[in-house]
Amino acid sequence: MKIFDKISGIILLLVAFVLGLKQIHEPDLWWMFRTGQWMVENGQIPTTDVFSYTLSGTEWISVKWLFELLAYGFAVVSGPESIGILQGLVNILLAFFFLKITQNLTQLVYEIKINLSHPILILTGTIFLFAIDYRLIGRPEMFSHLFTIIYIHLFVQYKLKPGNFIFWLIPLQIIWVNIHEGFAIGMVLIITFGLGYWIDNFLSKKLERKFVNRILFASGLALLAVAINPRGFYMFYHPYFLFSVVGSNHYTNELNSVFYRPGFYFSFKEPYFAFLAAIIGFTGSFWLFTQEKVKFFMRFGSGYIGVLIAFTYLAMTGYRNVIFLTLAAFPIASAILVKLWASQKDKNLVKYLVYPMGVLPLLFYFLIVTNQYYDKFSNSKERYGLAIYANSNPTGAAKFAKENELETKRCFSDYLSSAYFLWELRPHFESYIDLRDLDIFPKEFFDDFIRITHYTNYFDDSDTKYNYEYAMLYTWQFPNLHRYLYHSPKWKQVYADNVACVYVKNTPDNQKIISKFTPDSTNLFGNFNASFQPEPTAISNGISFLFWPGYQLESHLVDSSIMASKYFRIVADFDRAEFHAQNAIKNKLNAYEGYAELGNMYLEIVPFKPTQEGKLTYINMANNAFSKGVVLDKSKWECVYGQASCAFMTQDYGYALKLFKKAATLAPEKAENYLRIADCYGNLYQKSNSMKEYDFWFENMEKALKIDPDNQQIIAKLGVAYCQSNQCEMAKPLLEKYERMTDVSEQDHQEVIKCIQKCNVK
Repeated sequence: MKIFDKISGIILLLVAFVLGLKQIHEPDLWWMFRTGQWMVENGQIPTTDVFSYTLSGTEWISVKWLFELLAYGFAVVSGPESIGILQGLVNILLAFFFLKITQNLTQLVYEIKINLSHPILILTGTIFLFAIDYRLIGRPEMFSHLFTIIYIHLFVQYKLKPGNFIFWLIPLQIIWVNIHEGFAIGMVLIITFGLGYWIDNFLSKKLERKFVNRILFASGLALLAVAINPRGFYMFYHPYFLFSVVGSNHYTNELNSVFYRPGFYFSFKEPYFAFLAAIIGFTGSFWLFTQEKVKFFMRFGSGYIGVLIAFTYLAMTGYRNVIFLTLAAFPIASAILVKLWASQKDKNLVKYLVYPMGVLPLLFYFLIVTNQYYDKFSNSKERYGLAIYANSNPTGAAKFAKENELETKRCFSDYLSSAYFLWELRPHFESYIDLRDLDIFPKEFFDDFIRITHYTNYFDDSDTKYNYEYAMLYTWQFPNLHRYLYHSPKWKQVYADNVACVYVKNTPDNQKIISKFTPDSTNLFGNFNASFQPEPTAISNGISFLFWPGYQLESHLVDSSIMASKYFRIVADFDRAEFHAQNAIKNKLNAYEGYAELGNMYLEIVPFKPTQEGKLTYINMANNAFSKGVVLDKSKWECVYGQASCAFMTQDYGYALKLFKKAATLAPEKAENYLRIADCYGNLYQKSNSMKEYDFWFENMEKALKIDPDNQQIIAKLGVAYCQSNQCEMAKPLLEKYERMTDVSEQDHQEVIKCIQKCNVK
């Protein structure tokens, strides 16, 4: 039994490691690799922007410079994809310290001694890894996760058996402040645990003075150690700056809080695991306090309770912060389960439960390395193996740019794609904007970028200022600019794939590229390519094979026919869009998506038809395509939504309402369903003048706003509606959030302006 337990413990650590061996899909890692290279080449840490031509020389506080050096080292030795090895090693430490904290808490609180391979620890350790996997993605935040759990371990260990090891806080805090912005979490842990230790001493009066003084002294020195970084004492202010910047950043979904976008926040499994563990921890602590008030402070301590409270709030402020609550709450919940296990009288029940728990890590391991876990359980785009995820990085566009000598030319790039170009086209490529986000580019710059990508006159003005020679855009964003560049005689599309498109300016210098890559108008296939998959290095491949001999590089590439149809629909090249949609239907791999694409394309043609008869023809063609899609798969919402749109366009609002409600049932997380339901009620109200439809309009607009609180179209319409109903108290909060964005019509904008004046919105 003991050997079985130990083997299960070893396999659990192997599970932790292989969870780090994922394909790179994080787009902002690339500028970090590039920064590491810049530091090696220049022998200094950058203090101003050195990678963009728009804000070159702007102050840049590169807090994670140590990680960038480390990441570049991995990239040089075994390829950038090998950053997963570093994540895997960190994962092992996360799992080990989780086990160690649980072991110490069990002894400290319940006076039960267990080994690290106890069956309950194997069970909870497996669930723990499952709960935190969503952030084990090779980013520098891995060190904030690691230092958080190490700090908790040090403070719990000191509670159990005080020693000079508590002074490890000092070098750890020095590393933390130079490797990731999350160092402020270390400051919170130091203050909360240190203050808690002093409170415990005051309340119990049984702690030795020298132990209290030692931990307070170590904590004070660790806090002062924050100043040991290239920016010195400024770093005491930097957390406040970051908090204010992050609070205004609604471009990044992972920063959405439970207060701001609860529908998005609770659409994932991780908050449920974290809050359940926290509830168990709080409940168990309260029970212990009611039983043994004085011993509670001696054993458990108020510091840990303070950390749980602080991390619960932190988790609620952003989806990506949920992991910190998991790190703090899971050991407590696990210790409570060990106590319940120990009190179980039925030894046969205990015996029969041990082996299934021990097998769980082995099962988890095989699910991970075969990608069954990512396909069926985590519902993510992650893939096992050290490689570059071709469907998230503009590998093909970069390859095209290098092969056609574009790397030295001025490029208009978007923030989603440019980071990879910074690395792959180094050292010449400079970005217009990139994923260093608000560290370099203020919100006003982002707003200007959005205007440039929507209004062609803004883009032309920007082109006059910077004289772009080519443009590289993420394929599924910025449709207005894509359409403009695709059809403008000033520009030619020369490359497109599932990630990025390249357009070159129609100049004599670019004629060679244009003549080579512009397809004939009769060529319906067009210029759309399958994603390019770079080969991993031999070392990276070797590591992937070592932990799964059956490994094959798997990019999880999507059907290029569907992607091509979507792209050509975006740029209003409807002949090619139809050609590729029909191909998707014929190959039967994605027939449902093919019918959905075909229907959407026909609906987009409708406004271009001058006669009502012509419009109805294409509405009927669209409805026919959507109906075939519904027959293929009744569980999906897209074709039902399409049928509803067809009914709406023929003014059959009652039937459209029924179908939009059905689509909302199939996809309740989609704001557009409720927005269109509201449109139906609005049109029905115009006919019946019934207050019932009027109230339903508001109800569904509020639902849409709750799902998508940044949607300026919803904000504008709902704010104006409340204003015109003389409910300025309801309109004012909405009108205060209003910003003129690309999806707000001129008519709606003017109505908003009137309401801003009427409701005295500043």
